[in-house]
Amino acid sequence: MMEKLLIICVFVGIIHMIETLAYSVRLAGLKTRKLVVALSLFNIIVIVSRTANMVQAPLTGKLGDAVQSKEDLPVLLHQLQTILLAASSGVYWYNRRCSFNS
Repeated sequence: MMEKLLIICVFVGIIHMIETLAYSVRLAGLKTRKLVVALSLFNIIVIVSRTANMVQAPLTGKLGDAVQSKEDLPVLLHQLQTILLAASSGVYWYNRRCSFNS
């Protein structure tokens, strides 16, 4: 079960990092006056992110399906909180590495 949770966390972290990257590409396109190139790159990045989300969503759904009784609910809650932490860390990691200070 932990391996599946780790795979989901990696997917979610990468997905949110890519989503943040996509919006920064649009901003960079505006600043460099290459909006058409930026929009094309934005669309490519978003397609990759949404495809990864289609792979990750059934895996997350299986976590909820594995709950057999009320006693398993705290475990599911902890797993979902871990996934949210992975999403936040993906965005945080990207913002720390690639911030626009100009």
